[in-house]
Amino acid sequence: MKRKCLAVGIILLFVGVAVAPSINANNTKSLMDNTKMEENRARNVGIRTLTFNSTDDSFISMKVPDINYGSYEMLCVRNRYGDESEDWEMDTLVRFAPFISNSESVVFATLHLYYWFHEETNPEGRVLNIHRVTSDWNESTVTWNNKPTIASEISSSSTVPSNYAWMVWDVTDDVKSFINEENKNYGWQIMDEQYWGNNYVPVTYFRTKEYTDFHPYLEIEVTTPPCIPERPSGSTSGKTGVEYNYTTYTTDADGDLVYYKWDWGDGNFSDWLGPYNPGEEVSASHIWEKGSYEIRVKAKDINDVECYSWSEPLLVKMPLSSNFIFLNFWEQLFERLPFAFPILLYILDFN
Repeated sequence: MKRKCLAVGIILLFVGVAVAPSINANNTKSLMDNTKMEENRARNVGIRTLTFNSTDDSFISMKVPDINYGSYEMLCVRNRYGDESEDWEMDTLVRFAPFISNSESVVFATLHLYYWFHEETNPEGRVLNIHRVTSDWNESTVTWNNKPTIASEISSSSTVPSNYAWMVWDVTDDVKSFINEENKNYGWQIMDEQYWGNNYVPVTYFRTKEYTDFHPYLEIEVTTPPCIPERPSGSTSGKTGVEYNYTTYTTDADGDLVYYKWDWGDGNFSDWLGPYNPGEEVSASHIWEKGSYEIRVKAKDINDVECYSWSEPLLVKMPLSSNFIFLNFWEQLFERLPFAFPILLYILDFN
């Protein structure tokens, strides 16, 4: 009987020893997380802006379909429909060669052309559309008769201002598709597709890369996505119908605030939760039906830039028998304190 009591006492001692390091570890982890947060705040890298000048720019004219204008210092845009004629169209072609680091993602991209002159009727207020070019072309050979194909949908629009100034088009989606290699990068075609139908068709002129300054340029804002979140921590077994809580955290090189989306493995996903400070431990909870599930979590920053992958999954089984839970306790205990098992066997050996 004394030996049994001694065994129980030693077991309790082992349990206390096993639990204590986990408490200290949690405190240490919290301290490390706070340190990471402060480092990210101090770094405050934020969004980086990249600028690219055009590699090719030219215009094409419907009235003179075999002439190449690639060496000119001007780009022209004009609507097709004039008085009793439908061959007035002039379109501008422009292309860039953007390059960003594999570790960065596009947040925002804009195309800039300098409006410097007009002819015939003032084009103020006219809407100029850009279409993504879908076949190859070269500024030294392109003409109306060999012009490239373009996407039917409009990528972006901009209105001609009252004064000579830079015109800007939002090309974020197109640039993302170029960077991600979803579409080939052949640049854009700029068009005046607003019907005119009278004399003196408005002509809008822009500067080219051949001019001394005011070159067309592409501006891209990039940021570094958050790191892949740590695998969620929490119960790996439990009862159906009971809510269980799970935690994770991640860091962000730019020090941006972070959102989290949870995949509960049963077809349910959380909304984007947050924002939280990078390095801050966050939690979410869920209720399962009977079965086995893999929990994952993903992060994005306040610029809607998502990390490249989900976290490693955490396997959860619902429900789990009491015998398994009991055996799992001893397995974890003796894994943490391997010396305890032979001592316990010795104490319990009554023969």
